[in-house]
Amino acid sequence: MSHLHSRRDRRGSSPRLRDAGLPLAVLAAALGAYLATLAPGLTWAHSGADGGDLIAAARTLGVAHPPGYPLYLLLGKLFTWLPVGNVAYRLNLLSAVCAAGAASLLAWWVRAALRDGQPRFGAAAAWVAAGLLAFSRLYWSQAVIVEVYALNALLAMACLWLWWRWTRRPERAAPLIEGALLLGLGLGNHLTLILLALPCAVDVLARRERRPGWRQIGAALLAFLLGAAIYLYLPLRARGHPPINWGDPSTWRGFWWMVSGALYRHYVFALPLSHLPIRLATLAGDLARQFGPWGVALGLLGVWGLARRDRRALLVLGSIVALYAAYAVGYNTADSFVYLLPAYAIWAFWAGLGVAQAGEWLEIEAGKMQRRPRYALAALVCALPLVSLGWNWRSVDLRRDREATDYLAAALEEAPPGAIVISASDAHTFALWYAQYGEGRRQDLLVLDRDLLPYAWYRENTLPRYPDVVAPAEFADLQAWLAGLVAANLPTRAVLLADPDERLLAQYAVKPAGPFYRLIGEKAP
Repeated sequence: MSHLHSRRDRRGSSPRLRDAGLPLAVLAAALGAYLATLAPGLTWAHSGADGGDLIAAARTLGVAHPPGYPLYLLLGKLFTWLPVGNVAYRLNLLSAVCAAGAASLLAWWVRAALRDGQPRFGAAAAWVAAGLLAFSRLYWSQAVIVEVYALNALLAMACLWLWWRWTRRPERAAPLIEGALLLGLGLGNHLTLILLALPCAVDVLARRERRPGWRQIGAALLAFLLGAAIYLYLPLRARGHPPINWGDPSTWRGFWWMVSGALYRHYVFALPLSHLPIRLATLAGDLARQFGPWGVALGLLGVWGLARRDRRALLVLGSIVALYAAYAVGYNTADSFVYLLPAYAIWAFWAGLGVAQAGEWLEIEAGKMQRRPRYALAALVCALPLVSLGWNWRSVDLRRDREATDYLAAALEEAPPGAIVISASDAHTFALWYAQYGEGRRQDLLVLDRDLLPYAWYRENTLPRYPDVVAPAEFADLQAWLAGLVAANLPTRAVLLADPDERLLAQYAVKPAGPFYRLIGEKAP
């Protein structure tokens, strides 16, 4: 009797085990590829120049560049305690884990979406969808560096999965409340998550049947506010005056400047109209570059199938893709396409549905085909992620990337004790911050970012740490202030330029000093 009972238990539990098995396999495969191609330390590759700032802020529990990224910094702090590699490598690991986790969640989502209508093809569809995303070039590139976008992809995928679960059973409040909590937390990593939230919220509130009650809506709103309260980290930590303290959000003015992204607002929808055709053409071509023509075709097939089965879901997902595409196209920076990662995740979901749709057609035609060709075709479809794996490996592989670490080694060796280093690029400034506050090296150097000097909060947080440096009391003009700083300190300490400064180079004689220009005295009139 007990033997029969245990057999029933095994039969009853096996579907859940199978459902979990594939996402775990995806997690292992993606994480293995990411670890094999992970940057060994600080890197500037794959638009990763912000990494030094994020690492330094996470290590010191400071405030990173706007909007501050409190969730990322807190998770990053946990990863800095890992007993492996250098600090940069540990936060590279955070990106790898998040990206692999998002791909695993995608596999789970596809499997769940097909459970009712096309369960026979769920495993193949989930593998293809997750593999196409995990091994696509842009997605993979963000999994091997220090950046916030892999975590953003994980949070976006979790929110989408919870929204989908709620739409299947709207009487359940848990997915709605959990999704709202994750959304609030997610905005503490990247504000563009709101582009995903808006269509989902409209879908939830606009339902005529089985609309959530006011109690559920109130609970979800409370959960959202609880998650968004992570931004209280900014003023709380700013009051401690950490070395990385953008905007000084201990004041209301500084807090709003940070969370509103005022520093970068002028990039939003600022693309000149003359550049729009090129940007749109690039966007269209980028889809094929990420997934290959087979991924594009499967995605279109999945859109067609979803339109037949659930037009409402297609409208929500299509709206999210359109919003991210519009934002990425209109954002006037060279690396704006990184904002498309949640949209690409949705396309991969559609590609998974496309695999199931193709499986249905194959099943209909199965009677006309011999077994071997049928199996060969199925194996070919399942091998598509491996094609992406091999195709993109070399372009994303950072195992031997040492450009940033070699720069730091030369810079720290060349800089005399107590030198003033004037930088004018994110790559150089943030790399030096990483050395000083991420690894605790050469904190005797005063690193001044020329683009940040006009901000009073930056001068007030940086200069008092170096009381021996003579700095002009008044700041009316950047070049005049820099000229006064150099004139007052050059007789007693080295002044180095990490990047060319036309006015200082016109006024002072220089000599090469490793990666720097060293000012050695005023030029003769």
